[in-house]
Amino acid sequence: MSEAVNVNTSYLDLFDELKEEVKATGLLERIPVHGSIEMIAIVVSFIIVFTTIAL
Repeated sequence: MSEAVNVNTSYLDLFDELKEEVKATGLLERIPVHGSIEMIAIVVSFIIVFTTIAL
């Protein structure tokens, strides 16, 4: 059981390091822009599919 605790803490340590690297590189600032573009593309794709489905 002590091994499971050690594994969980090591994953938490790695996750904390990854969060720090993401913040340092500024990736979090670009996520809303990319997400918005992707969501618009998905909605447009659905509109095209559902309007042409009966053709």
